[in-house]
Amino acid sequence: MPRGERGEPEAVARLVLPWMFSAEYLADEGRRERTARGLAATAARVPASTLVRAAAGMRRWIPGAGHAVTFEAPAAVTDAIRAQFEAR
Repeated sequence: MPRGERGEPEAVARLVLPWMFSAEYLADEGRRERTARGLAATAARVPASTLVRAAAGMRRWIPGAGHAVTFEAPAAVTDAIRAQFEAR
C-alpha cells in the first residue's frame, strides 16, 4: 500500500504514546524511544482507512459508554501529546 494511504507511522506512534502509557513509563527516554519505535513499526502496517474506521466505531460506541473512555485528566493527556510532538 502506498505510504500516502497510511498515517505517518512515527507520528501515529507519538500520538498514542501518552494515551497508552503513564508519564512515569514515558519519563525513561530509552524505554519511551523503544516503545515509540515498536509502535511505529506496527503503525506502518496499518492502513489509514483502518484508523478512520476505528475512530468512527469509537464515536458510535461512546454515547452509550462514555464513562468507560473518559480521561481522568484530559488536560494532562493533551499536554503530553503536545510535548511528544514538540520534542521531535
